[in-house]
Amino acid sequence: MIPTEVLASHIISFLTDAKDYYALSLTCTATRRLCKGGDVLKHVDLRGDLESGVGSILHEVESPAVAVERLYRFASAGNLQALYMYVSCLILCLILNCV
Repeated sequence: MIPTEVLASHIISFLTDAKDYYALSLTCTATRRLCKGGDVLKHVDLRGDLESGVGSILHEVESPAVAVERLYRFASAGNLQALYMYVSCLILCLILNCV
């Protein structure tokens, strides 16, 4: 078995999109624990494909309240994309009174 330090610092850093992150988190309990850690969540690309939206963590049909729930884990880990989206969704929630 690969040591978790090597897995966390080298191998997981190459997985930057949400689809790969999700697939890795399903492989075993050791990788699931690592994928829930802040080091991995900080670097995940949440946008996916900009034209088609494939691989994105959010979808157009979701409400701002649902988006806030999905983004919280990534934003609290320090993912800048998630922080920007999280703040935008919170502002929308305040405007639409959905909080």
